[in-house]
Amino acid sequence: MIFFLRRATEGYRQRPLQQQSVKVLVMGQYLAKWNAYRFLIWTSRPDNKLYWLSIPLPVARSLHQDMQEAYLGEWQQFFLHKLDQAITNYRDPLAQAHPIGALIHQSGLI
Repeated sequence: MIFFLRRATEGYRQRPLQQQSVKVLVMGQYLAKWNAYRFLIWTSRPDNKLYWLSIPLPVARSLHQDMQEAYLGEWQQFFLHKLDQAITNYRDPLAQAHPIGALIHQSGLI
């Protein structure tokens, strides 16, 4: 994912804001949060083990759109498949009918 983000956002900061797509801006801002230490931790994990990663919804949608149009390696295709499943199964808890007490409890306010 990180390598795809790097390639997709390469040079975006050198272009004027008006010439940048929202997808590239969203992905570039997310990539900026991955500092060297965080990246080192993720790349030093054992191979062939699945990990859970929380990605903000705008980043997930941007990645999903860009990855569908790109040539992908095996691991990137696997990631796209998992991303596609997550987006397909996503249900916004605030869009569903809930009693207000249930929403407050879910948000951790109680």
